[in-house]
Amino acid sequence: MTDAQAITMPRAGDVPAGVGPVGAIVMAWASGYQALVRAVVFGDDVRR
Repeated sequence: MTDAQAITMPRAGDVPAGVGPVGAIVMAWASGYQALVRAVVFGDDVRR
């Protein structure tokens, strides 16, 4: 993911109108999953 994509990615609590609670949960899970994958692939320390 590039920095530009990170900036445009919706944050948790910044949910577009019409997505609803399920969409919000999915987006939050997806962002957490991306962080986990980045940690595994790039060796980032997620336990801060």
